[in-house]
Amino acid sequence: MKISKKWRYGILIALFLVAFVQYQYRSPKRHYSDFHVPYMTGKFLLSGQPIYSYDNGVSYYKYTPFYATLISPLSLLPEREAASIWFLFNILLICSVFIYSRKLIVKDKDFDPFWLYVLTSIVMSRVVLANFHQGQANIFMFALAVMGLHCYQQKQYIKSAFLLGFSIMSKYMTVLLVPYFLLHGAFLPVVGIFGMIGFLYVLPAAAFGMARNIELIRHQMHFLFASSLDPWSIYCQPNQSLLGMISRFFWKKSEYGINIMHLDKSGMYAIFIAAAGVLFLLSVLPFGKSRNTDGEEDRRWLTVIEWGMLFICVFLFNPNGWKYFSVFLVFPYMLVIHHLMKTRFRDTVILILFLLSFALYALTSEFLVSWWFNDDIFEIWSSFTWAALLLFTSLVILKIRCYRRRT
Repeated sequence: MKISKKWRYGILIALFLVAFVQYQYRSPKRHYSDFHVPYMTGKFLLSGQPIYSYDNGVSYYKYTPFYATLISPLSLLPEREAASIWFLFNILLICSVFIYSRKLIVKDKDFDPFWLYVLTSIVMSRVVLANFHQGQANIFMFALAVMGLHCYQQKQYIKSAFLLGFSIMSKYMTVLLVPYFLLHGAFLPVVGIFGMIGFLYVLPAAAFGMARNIELIRHQMHFLFASSLDPWSIYCQPNQSLLGMISRFFWKKSEYGINIMHLDKSGMYAIFIAAAGVLFLLSVLPFGKSRNTDGEEDRRWLTVIEWGMLFICVFLFNPNGWKYFSVFLVFPYMLVIHHLMKTRFRDTVILILFLLSFALYALTSEFLVSWWFNDDIFEIWSSFTWAALLLFTSLVILKIRCYRRRT
C-alpha cells in the first residue's frame, strides 16, 4: 500500500507531537526521571561540588567528566525547559538512528523504506518511548555509533573516528566495535578512535583546569566499578543484561526463586565470561577459511550482519543493562525485518525466531499484560535477554548462509 510522503511526514509529526505533549504532562510528576541525574550533575560540576558521590541527593552519576561537561549547559536552564530540549533532541536522534541504519542495511535505491520503518517501530516503540520519558543518553550514544559506522562504510575515516570516539565517551559500551576493527585489520580507524577518546578526556580541562579534570577522572574510574557491580545492581530484575540473567539463575546471592544453581561470585562470573566470549567470537570471527568473496554486495551484507551482532552484544554485555539500553536492538531488528521483506516472509526459520523474539521483547509490556498477569515475572525470567539471544541466533544463521554461498 502506497502512502504519499506528505501523509508520512504528517503522521510522524503527529506521533512525536502527542509524545511531547504527554511528556510535558507526566515528566514533572516523575521529577524528570533519569534526566534529573545529568541535570543535577551539571549543576554540581558548575558549582565546584563533587559529581561522583553517594551523598548528593540524586542517583549515582558514573560516566565521564566529558559527558558531564557536555550536558552542563542544560543545567543553567529551569529543569522543565532543559528536559524538553533533551526530549526534542532525542526525537532528532532516533530519526537519525532509523535513517542511518537503513542506509547501512539497504543499498537498493528503489527500495521504499516506509514499511521497514513501520515494522521496526512497532517492535521498538516500547523501548524508544521509555528512553524519551526517562531522558537517558542511550539514543545519543547509539546515534553517534550508527553514524560513525556509516562514515566508516563511506571511507570517511576521520569523521568515523570522531563519531565513534564521541559515542564511547558518552557511555562506553560501543567500545566493543574497536576489537572488530582490529581483527579486520582496520588499524587507522582504531588509532583515530583512541586519539579522539584521549582528546575528549582532556577537553574538560579547558573549562575547569587540568588539576580538577585529573581529579574527576580518578574519582570516576573508582566510582564506576563501585556503583555498578554491587550485588543488587547485578541480580535485580530490571537488569536485563546477560550478567543479570546469569546471576538470577546461578548466583547464590540472588533473592529470586528461580535459581538453578547456587554458585559463588567467581563461578557466576566464569559462566558470564564464557558466554560473553562465545557471543563476541561468533560476532567477529569468520565462519570459514576466508570471508565470502562472491562480490562487494555479499561482503557488505556480511559486515552489516556482524555489526548487528555486535550491537546485540553492546546491550547484553552492559553489567547494568536496563531495558532502556536495549534501544541498540533497533539496528539488528531492522536488519532481520529487511531480510524477511526481501524474502517475502518465506524464510520460515528466521520468521519463527523473529516472532518469538518480538513476543518476548514487545508483547510483555506492562500495558499489555498487567491486567491479567504480573509483568514483573517476565523481567525476573529475563524476557529481554532471551529476545536478544533469539535475535542474535537469527543473525548467526544469516552469517552462516553468507559463508556457504560460493561462486
